[in-house]
Amino acid sequence: MSIGSTYVAQTRDKIAATGRSMLAGDCSYIEGTRLICGLLDSARLDRLEQPFIRFVGIASETDEVPIGQVRERWHPEAKIKLETDWGDAERYAKTSGEPACRQALEWLAANPF
Repeated sequence: MSIGSTYVAQTRDKIAATGRSMLAGDCSYIEGTRLICGLLDSARLDRLEQPFIRFVGIASETDEVPIGQVRERWHPEAKIKLETDWGDAERYAKTSGEPACRQALEWLAANPF
């Protein structure tokens, strides 16, 4: 396996690990979706094909939700005001993301690089 092939395989492993982490509840669906979307090109996966397009859709629908350090830097009053909207976005991401994760894991297992 060449260095490029090894990198692609490792990147696909990261996508699978992220999907498993989301399904286990260890990673938010919004954060996991953004991570997966950021890895698709390096994994040589077509973001417009199923099941990966579902992650692109989730990322698009939730792009206004801050995560991680960005969210931590928001003013406390703003966080309180938007917490309901952010919770709704995470619930949407989970509802759409659970089947996408399962399908992605199945696809990756059936199509090793």
